[in-house]
Amino acid sequence: MDVYLELSSFVTLNLLDDGSARACSLDVEIRVERFQEDVMITKELIVKELGSLNENDLSELYRIIKGFIESKRRASPPSLMAKLKRVKIYAPTDFASNLDLYMSGDKSAG
Repeated sequence: MDVYLELSSFVTLNLLDDGSARACSLDVEIRVERFQEDVMITKELIVKELGSLNENDLSELYRIIKGFIESKRRASPPSLMAKLKRVKIYAPTDFASNLDLYMSGDKSAG
């Protein structure tokens, strides 16, 4: 089993008038995560259950899985490139070549 262990500790100090410090609290946080094994166990369980289904049930299950995957794709937030494609810029055709004139006010867009 692969295990990820993260240990964080925080010490709160009180600074005293004489310049010394005194620890007044210690917080320890331990986070343990199991990964990879859980995914493989789930896949193995699914494959085991698939072996008990007949052909008609497998076809129905396949349609359900495809629908599930499609719903997840639609629910995911749009990518950066998809967002950038929706950006509309309204500016004069010479805006880029005369940017300095527009920025200084010597030329106006309207």
